[in-house]
Amino acid sequence: MNHKKNRETVSSDEIDFENLTGADWADLLSHKPQFADKCDWSKLDGMAWASLLEEQPQFADRCDKWEEMSDWNWRYLLIKQPQFADKCDWSKLDGRDWSDLLVKQPRFADKCDKWDEMSAKNWRRLLIEQPQFADKCDWSKLDGRDWADLLKKQPQFVAKLDWTKLDCSDWRSLLIELPQFADKCDWEKLEGWAWRELLIEQPQFADKCDWSKLDGWDWRGLLEKYPEFADKCDWAKVEGSDWRGLLIEQPQFADKCDWSKLDGLDWAYLLTERPQFADKCDWSKLDGRYWASLLEKQPQFADKCDWSKLGGGDWASLLEKQPQFIDKLELSELSGGAFASLLEKYPQFADKCDKWAEMTGVDWVSLLKEQPQFADKCDWSKLDGNNWAYLLRYQPQFADKCDKWHEIEADGDDGDGRYYPFCAGWDGILEKQPQLIERCDWGRMKSEDLAWFAVNYPQVADKIDWSRINRRDWSFILRYQPQFASRRVK
Repeated sequence: MNHKKNRETVSSDEIDFENLTGADWADLLSHKPQFADKCDWSKLDGMAWASLLEEQPQFADRCDKWEEMSDWNWRYLLIKQPQFADKCDWSKLDGRDWSDLLVKQPRFADKCDKWDEMSAKNWRRLLIEQPQFADKCDWSKLDGRDWADLLKKQPQFVAKLDWTKLDCSDWRSLLIELPQFADKCDWEKLEGWAWRELLIEQPQFADKCDWSKLDGWDWRGLLEKYPEFADKCDWAKVEGSDWRGLLIEQPQFADKCDWSKLDGLDWAYLLTERPQFADKCDWSKLDGRYWASLLEKQPQFADKCDWSKLGGGDWASLLEKQPQFIDKLELSELSGGAFASLLEKYPQFADKCDKWAEMTGVDWVSLLKEQPQFADKCDWSKLDGNNWAYLLRYQPQFADKCDKWHEIEADGDDGDGRYYPFCAGWDGILEKQPQLIERCDWGRMKSEDLAWFAVNYPQVADKIDWSRINRRDWSFILRYQPQFASRRVK
């Protein structure tokens, strides 16, 4: 769930300071240091102190837990506040800690005794930013990817490279940006996709290419930009979707095309951009969606259309752009779902509809969202919790019809993006209709959901079972609504 962060001003008399943990204090003072005089500093452990001092270093004289700070506490603290170096137990830092620290604070290099613990990834990152540490590097640790990334930023290290470590992806990446290393390349390692991407950026390497490695997708991408390579192409490898894109960009290759490979989608896309190929089309391959899409842009092909293939959504989309085709519409042939899609944009056809009983819950919420005047036709029992959450977000006047409040999830994360492009839950409802909060079934909420409500709707505090909120979510609550500390159950 995406929490909305509410930083409203809170006065000291609204906070139960006694119930704040060390982590709570670190979180609170990082954002509201004015409460420092209320703090019981003994509650803060090493981790809490490190977190606090990153944001508020002025409290350092209160800290007596330096020795409790872990390696990563020190890493992040010294990156932001290097003045605390004299407090650090350097022996705690491992190779990764040192790499991250020296990238930002190279001044501490003389303290480092973990050069040999740094991994290839650590070295790559460090040397890209701080190449002066090269004499400390064990070059044998770096693999091909490390070298490709490093040389693009620091090509002076090329003398250290064992070229055999570079694989297909490494060579593609390196030569695109540093073609001067081509004489070192083992060209046999490059696969078709790598050749495509390399030649698009560096076509001068064409004489090195094993063209047999390129598949249809590779040829499409390459020929769209460099049609002069056409004499190298094995056209049999080019599939329907490849032809669609290629002919839109380079129509001169039409004589090479095996038209039978194109499906309905391919033809809809191709003829929209290149209508001159219509005489090659097998029109039977287009379904209702593709016909609607094509006729919106190229209405001259209407005489080829099998109108019976178009559903309600297809018709709604088509008529919006080409209303002259209304005389082709046979309303009696539409299903309930198709009629619902049509009525969303063309409610004037309602008197022709005899498919109300066929409409599903999804059909109804989509229709009523746009055309609420059809509510008297609705069988409300068909709507489930997700349907209701979607509908009430936009049409709250139907709340009294809802008998599925207990089915509505807190965040609506049902994973069904086909019908609900946003979360169809309480967060979605309340974003638009906060007055419906009184209908919420609080017993179904998870800890993170209750935290979200506490922060964004503090007026419902008395409805929340605070004992069900975990430590992580309490930290979030107290950062933005510290007045709820007294609700915390020990």
